Amino acid sequence: MKIQFETHLDFYENDIKNLISPIPIKKNLPDWYVNFTVPEIPKKSEDYLFDSFIKKRKIIKNCMPVADYLQSGYMIPAWEDMFFYKDSDGILKLRTTIDSYLPPEQRDSNHSYHNVKQFYDFSKTNIFSEYYGERNIVKDENFNIIKLLNPWSIITPPGYSTLFMRPFYHDQKINILPAIVDTDSFNSKINFPFFLNINIEETYRISLGDPLIMIFPFKRDSWKSDIKFNAIQKPDGFTTKINNYYKNFIRKIKKD
Repeated sequence: MKIQFETHLDFYENDIKNLISPIPIKKNLPDWYVNFTVPEIPKKSEDYLFDSFIKKRKIIKNCMPVADYLQSGYMIPAWEDMFFYKDSDGILKLRTTIDSYLPPEQRDSNHSYHNVKQFYDFSKTNIFSEYYGERNIVKDENFNIIKLLNPWSIITPPGYSTLFMRPFYHDQKINILPAIVDTDSFNSKINFPFFLNINIEETYRISLGDPLIMIFPFKRDSWKSDIKFNAIQKPDGFTTKINNYYKNFIRKIKKD
């Protein structure tokens, strides 16, 4: 299977094109994941044996479900430098390097927005508050949610859709609103509403080439569920005593 990315952007130099081109996630793993270490504990410490056990097995880097998440999809990097800030009302604003070439009165028109009324009930939830963060009470008509104007069209084979979400394990604050698009039939550019939890009058930068949007193509299918109570527990106690049991006997290798 093949996923295709197309863009109208053709004015970048080749080295910049390499930075902004979508790539498999596994080619841009988080630094903390690649360089993961467990702090040393002195041998005389009562935690030493536990520490040794942790080093051998129980670290996130040895967790195959996390590894598969970080090796199974694609990533759209930031296609330009982006500067986010909240004004005195706590309304999130975005400025980019392209904006700097526009007259001040045209800079807001270079971006797309959803008014909060389109999110109204959602805007009253805890998850909205957690992802958006601090803001003052303003009239709804003045409270807009910015969308990232993604330059890429994404095309999948017939029967395949795409899940879009934030780069969860990367050191990135941006919260792309997760969504699924039938990219086998919708081949226009997909723009992404997002939240960013920063303080009022704080500025946050995402640099060109930084991880921005995660992409997971998948095959659509019809599912039915079956729920059972008092099911017979399968004997699996011995599996916890075998190092890397899931990795060596259960896990299926994921290919590009």
